[in-house]
Amino acid sequence: MKHRIAKKINKCEDKKIALATIIKASGSSPRNSGTSMLIFENGKIFGTIGGGAIEKDIYDKAVELLKYKNNNKKENQKLHFDISNEDASKSGGICGGQVDILLEVINLEE
Repeated sequence: MKHRIAKKINKCEDKKIALATIIKASGSSPRNSGTSMLIFENGKIFGTIGGGAIEKDIYDKAVELLKYKNNNKKENQKLHFDISNEDASKSGGICGGQVDILLEVINLEE
C-alpha cells in the first residue's frame, strides 16, 4: 500500500493533501500499523484506515485541516481512538482495540 500511496501523491495535482497513518494499533483493530489513507482537497479519498466511525472522524478532521491557508506543524495531529469500550460497540464498532493515528497535512507546493 505504501508504494501505491507514494505514486498517488506523486501524480496529485492538488496544492495540499492530508495523510492519515495508523502509527500504533493494539488489540483487535480494523487495520495494522503503517496503514495509510489520503484525503484530497476535493474531498476524495485514496486507501482506507479501516472504515467506520474512526475513518469518518479522521476524514472530517482532514477536510477541516485542508481548509487552512498555511500548513504548519500545528495542523498535524496525533489522535487516539479506544474502540474497546461500550461506546464503540454502541456505534457499531466490532473490533475492540486501540488505535493511534497521525494526521498530517502535506503542502505539495513547497
